[in-house]
Amino acid sequence: MSELERSFRIFPIPSACLFQLEVNLPQANELEVRVSNVLGQEGYRNLAGKQTGLYREEIDLRNLAKGTYLLEFTSGSQKIFRKLMVQ
Repeated sequence: MSELERSFRIFPIPSACLFQLEVNLPQANELEVRVSNVLGQEGYRNLAGKQTGLYREEIDLRNLAKGTYLLEFTSGSQKIFRKLMVQ
């Protein structure tokens, strides 16, 4: 498990619509956060640009229906996937 994966947190799960993402970025990389449904349709996307150090983001999914979604976090060439549940 990489340092990036060890520091990655997304909470609370499940949530009504708001999630908090926290991750420590050991080196500067372009960031992208995507949330898609089980069909691969994108419901949220944020291109955060080049970041380093502690990164925090509030992910607002109020516009999405209740269900299970896949979060994809990309930092440079590294990707982290997490399942999100919107209640």
